[in-house]
Amino acid sequence: MSTLASLPEPDKRGLLAYLEIILRINETLNLTAVRDRDEAIARHLEESLELVPAIRAIAAERGERRTPLRLVDVGTGGGFPGVPLAVALPDIEVELIEAREKKARAVETAIQEAGLRPLAVHADRVELLGQGALRERFDIAVARALADLPTLLELTLPLVRVGGCLLAVKGERAEEELSRSKRALRELGGELHSIERVPSATLVRIDKRSATPKRYPRRPGEPKRNPL
Repeated sequence: MSTLASLPEPDKRGLLAYLEIILRINETLNLTAVRDRDEAIARHLEESLELVPAIRAIAAERGERRTPLRLVDVGTGGGFPGVPLAVALPDIEVELIEAREKKARAVETAIQEAGLRPLAVHADRVELLGQGALRERFDIAVARALADLPTLLELTLPLVRVGGCLLAVKGERAEEELSRSKRALRELGGELHSIERVPSATLVRIDKRSATPKRYPRRPGEPKRNPL
């Protein structure tokens, strides 16, 4: 299990500096409901790093590659889990999506001030990005606390190339959400690979087996209003 303490000291310092900047910005811009530093370390850094073994396993499945794996964090908010993953997994190319411009720019500022490697932060609705420049561009999509699984599948699978996967960070209702996702999986080209418990959550891995039809994702807001 990857933890903050297991990271090289420069990476640990960089992530803690990043978190301090996010908490400072959070005083005037609502990036996270967590305001206590110790709780933020647990909720945002440690819980983000719980995804590292699963992502390393996916990378191992892919074997040697001429280009790095590409990962997108959808609905990144204050940069979690994407920023900690980018630090812990330097060989993976990480990009972030945050629909709200002010939050996206705040994350960019915090990354720069903390001295972390630059990351692309896309300030747009994921429904639009999934119909445009980012369609089927990534090997892995990750999402935490973004939407119910049927909605989440429509928001994320269009971003994933065939042969890639979604890692959805879910809670105790993961299997119940899966039971309501059969149509979405069928329509969007996804297939359940595994359900794995990690200390703070349940990781649902969905593999993308076929291309997503061009009609998905639907216009902004529709996947949430009328889930598949």
